[in-house]
Amino acid sequence: MKKRTVCEFVNGASRGTCSAIAFVSFVLLIFDIFNGTLKPMMLNFTAYIEKDPESGMYVGTVPTLPGAHTFAESIDDLQGKLVEVITLCLEEMDQEEITALPIFTGIAQVEVAV
Repeated sequence: MKKRTVCEFVNGASRGTCSAIAFVSFVLLIFDIFNGTLKPMMLNFTAYIEKDPESGMYVGTVPTLPGAHTFAESIDDLQGKLVEVITLCLEEMDQEEITALPIFTGIAQVEVAV
């Protein structure tokens, strides 16, 4: 499979039968304007993970971070790629945009009669 960048994710991937939620955490250094130093800021992101039945690939999406999605052959590889893609997305944002990101609240499973 051709290696793709974050923005080249195939939007038409079919829904998988396997899905999960991953929690990704890492430390971001933020400049503290009050004392002129860098201070660590822990950010937590929730990723929605599906397994594409056609390709067998795991697809991860971070709903609260626009453009943050990737895929891998295993859950372990996907976890590392999610950290990488989140880091890339955050590098394009300023501190104000980062602090204004929505806060993940939850996922609800809704049953609908058809």
